[in-house]
Amino acid sequence: VYAIGARLMDELLTQLRAAAEPTRLRLLALCSRGAFCVSEMCQILGQSQPRLSRHLKLLAEAGMLERMPEGSNAYYQVPADADLVRVLIARLPEDDPL
Repeated sequence: VYAIGARLMDELLTQLRAAAEPTRLRLLALCSRGAFCVSEMCQILGQSQPRLSRHLKLLAEAGMLERMPEGSNAYYQVPADADLVRVLIARLPEDDPL
């Protein structure tokens, strides 16, 4: 029982660390609205592809985004079971321009 609790705590801490960066939180907010490819996110957020790809990889590894390859592109979206992401996004102000 302790091992299960410790594993769940580790997963939660990994997710919180992944989300605790402004660009990654913005990516979560964006991907909570639908699936986007990296080039679309670069245009929307005004950041470079290598920078966003690194952030997307961390979020996907933490289980906060799912990567869906489609041809030469990969689309990212919030998984249906990502309850923590939904809680975090609900705390963001709707009128925040960022």
